[in-house]
Amino acid sequence: HLRNGLGGDDLREAGVLLDRALEREPRFALAWAAKASVIAPAVLFRHLPYERGVRDMRAATARALELDPGLGEAHVALGVLKLFY
Repeated sequence: HLRNGLGGDDLREAGVLLDRALEREPRFALAWAAKASVIAPAVLFRHLPYERGVRDMRAATARALELDPGLGEAHVALGVLKLFY
């Protein structure tokens, strides 16, 4: 829900919640993919600096794929990364 708002505050809150989830369960591939999907619009709408955002999105996407190579959401994140960044 927060990611879909696309506002800076919503995206930041979504990122915080995903970080908390990943602290509890670092092997939660879907949360890593969701984190990448939050970073993408944050960069696009300039709520996050480009270089840092792309770096973090690459890392989150790579971790999601490492944990679950067949996870569709991780492949979507990878596609967004390749298409836009």
